[in-house]
Amino acid sequence: MELFSCLMALLLFLLQAVPGLGLPKDTLRCVGYHGFCFRSKSCPEPFAAFGTCSWRQKTCCIDTTSNFYTCQDEGGHCVPPKIKCLQQQVGLCPHRKWKCCTEVTKAMGILWFILIFISLTCHGDAYGPDSCKHEGGLCRLGNCVSGEYLASYCFEPIILCCKTLSPTTTKS
Repeated sequence: MELFSCLMALLLFLLQAVPGLGLPKDTLRCVGYHGFCFRSKSCPEPFAAFGTCSWRQKTCCIDTTSNFYTCQDEGGHCVPPKIKCLQQQVGLCPHRKWKCCTEVTKAMGILWFILIFISLTCHGDAYGPDSCKHEGGLCRLGNCVSGEYLASYCFEPIILCCKTLSPTTTKS
């Protein structure tokens, strides 16, 4: 379970660290023009259609006035109607009936901090599958440390099974 938590934290961190990772080209183009992706085929006023998003499944809408701001521009976070906001604020969300909340942003910031902390504390010290441990190795994230060699993979291609070099072992 600890290894799974480390992997999820690392994945989420990498998705945040690399801008545009995994986003479709049409979505990147829309965001580049400060547009927003809406599920409907038409844009709500005062937005104007400007192509597509999400592999042509959504509509890219551009704000034509300065009177409307998105929830994120106002420091909020869009949440589904089932989630209760302690403090709701004005801001436009791309999904119909979603609300703009302020306290969710703070909670998400704390969550990202916790996930990054977990990924840093787990880095390189996660004991892996029994097969690697049984053979005298350690599962490490990324690279083997000095004095170790790559014996096999715990989870390809990121988690390595590293063993300590002995005087008779040659590095391959």
